[in-house]
Order: sequence, then structure tokens, then C-alpha cells
Amino acid sequence: MPKSNYKIGLQLYGVRDNFRTDMSGTLKALAGFGYQGIELLANQLDQPAEVAGNLRAVGMQTIGLYMGNLRELPDATVETARMLETCHLTYGYEERVERDWPGAIADLRRLADRAHAKGLVLDYHNHAREYQRLQDQTALEILAAQTDPGRVQFELDTFFTLKMGEDPCRWIRRLAGRMTRLHLKDMRAGDGSVAAVGDGILDVRAVVAAAVQGGAEWIIIEFHPGLADPLGMARRCLEGVRRAG
Repeated sequence: MPKSNYKIGLQLYGVRDNFRTDMSGTLKALAGFGYQGIELLANQLDQPAEVAGNLRAVGMQTIGLYMGNLRELPDATVETARMLETCHLTYGYEERVERDWPGAIADLRRLADRAHAKGLVLDYHNHAREYQRLQDQTALEILAAQTDPGRVQFELDTFFTLKMGEDPCRWIRRLAGRMTRLHLKDMRAGDGSVAAVGDGILDVRAVVAAAVQGGAEWIIIEFHPGLADPLGMARRCLEGVRRAG
């Protein structure tokens, strides 16, 4: 598959400590590896103008803002998104699957309406619990059925999909047309921990091909923080995508 069919970005989560201590140097290193954009954590954006300037300096884009499990869309976030030239906000309510999934969906619809009114798009990021079955359907299927495709998109996470014994390609096809962003994370066969992309059990080539065919514009690499060499991991993951073609 030609690389021109999609862009490759990184979720800030895995390199958040590097970013906090040396924003300019971290972004310069990532751009040097070949990353084209970064998905930022909304709770680490005290100085969005500085972030925007540093991104422009290295020719990178803001892929979106990861909001987590917030139930509101602050006015400040709307302004931050505009400053960073992105319209994508990502939410996730894994912890509410068992105790209040109808309420979580209602909150998501309300947020999506507010985002739409501000010219923004809401993406839902799954973790593991969304694959639990409720009323003979998974929570993720219920969410997709009960939300407006024009207002709620999805940011499938391949690691948590694998973790639950599900086929990422199947879910990518299921969400085709509603997923412009994919979280690409690999998993080790032995202990089920996060692996460098290409070093685990994920069929990277098939997953990326299915995602692009389904409308994904960004393949967003993610790994978890706490590693001795986060930038080295970022480079290894990008090389893993490239090896897959």
C-alpha cells in the first residue's frame, strides 16, 4: 500500500515526559523519524500557542485532542482546538460500560451536538470493556447504532481489540466510514503487554490496509509510558509500520 494513502502520527501518551521536559527537542526528533502529526493530550496543554509554534517549526500537524472521560466540552478546549488547527476531539467512557452505558451514550450524544455546533468532530476511543456484551450486542455496537455517524466517529484501538480476543480487521470493516483515525498498538503473545509495532501478534499490513480502505486518514501509533527510551520506541514502531508496507 502506498504511504501516500495515509499519514502516520503518534499519540503523545508514550512520550509525554519527554514532551513535558523538552517539547521542541521531542517534536524535532519525531519529525526526523518521519512522523507527520501528533495526537495531543488536552490535560497537558497549558500553553497551546507554544505547542502550535513548535509543531509548525518542524512541519507537523495536530491530529486531534484526547479528552479522556470528560463529560463536558470546555470553551477553552474549543479555542485550543482552533489554535492548533484541528477539529477532532476524542472521548472514551470505558469505566461506565457496566454501570451506566445508556447514560454514557446520552452524554456522548450531547457532547457531539455541542462539538458539531462549534465545527468540531467527536471521536470515540475504545478500551477493553466496550467489547463486553450487553443485551446480545457489544457495548461498542450499541454505541455505534445509537449515535449519529455525522457527529460521532470512532478511533479504534487495536491493542484493546486484540486483548479481548477480537479481530481488529473485522471491527475496522464494521466501523468503515466512521473512522478517520486508528490507534495502532501491537501486543505480545506471551504476557499480553504492549509491544513495539511489528514485534507482536498484530497483522500490521492487514490492519493498515483495512483501515485505509475504510476511510482512515491517520494511522496513530501508541504505546504506554514508563519506558527507558520512549523516543527509541517511537522510532521502532514507525519502522514496524514501514516494514509492513
